[in-house]
Amino acid sequence: MTGTPHPDDPAVKRAANDTLWMGVLPVYLAANSHAYMVSRLPEVLGTGQPYCMHATWTYGGAAGKVSRLREALLWHDPPEYYTEGSYVTVDVTVPEMPEDYNTWEENEPQIRFHLGALRAQLEQAAVGMAIAVATGRTFIMPKVW
Repeated sequence: MTGTPHPDDPAVKRAANDTLWMGVLPVYLAANSHAYMVSRLPEVLGTGQPYCMHATWTYGGAAGKVSRLREALLWHDPPEYYTEGSYVTVDVTVPEMPEDYNTWEENEPQIRFHLGALRAQLEQAAVGMAIAVATGRTFIMPKVW
């Protein structure tokens, strides 16, 4: 934007032959899906919900976008979508990070810790998957850290 700056805010400028004021919203207010869902920028900054969120490219095309939006509770589905069916969910226990973890100077122990933590969580999820298969229900994958 190269128009005349607004007297109260230099980040806002005149545009469209001086017929409107225009500015760029920060990413935490007009978030792309990576900033909102992966980086969780509004949550990290404590800014609350963004004004809007743009679903950027993801695996699975449109179906992948809908899945991500549903996970973030940003997709409108009829109530029966959430009430019909029979599901199994599990809460996995995340192994606690050692207090001195951030002082470790070697990468190998950190990698071993993370792989062990991941294995522990996936083993817990596998129990839920087995229960879902045995009972003919749908398994809802838990968050894995």
